[in-house]
Amino acid sequence: TGVKGTGYFPINGNNKGNTQHTEELLNLGDFVLVQFVDKIKLPYVARIDDVIDSEAKTYYCYFLRERCHLDGTRSFVFPEIRDESIVTSVEIIKLLELASEKRGRYYFKNL
Repeated sequence: TGVKGTGYFPINGNNKGNTQHTEELLNLGDFVLVQFVDKIKLPYVARIDDVIDSEAKTYYCYFLRERCHLDGTRSFVFPEIRDESIVTSVEIIKLLELASEKRGRYYFKNL
């Protein structure tokens, strides 16, 4: 089992040993790593903006874009045109811990 904001987290119920429920772990404003089931297997960073259905465990998410810096660090920013989608708990693979936010650039500890 995991503790909120500490590395890999058995959120979607498909991981072995998961006894926790998604609605108890995810809150509005949490940052998560999303991997869509029916698309290319790339993970995306998103912020949960709304809970659509707590029973069906569906969330309205706002996605960020990755920026690589010359010093090797990575930050994430919100794009000018909102990238939004409805996400189910099965597609959420990790809860992210925000390390810092500077001038609209978000840095995560566990990425």
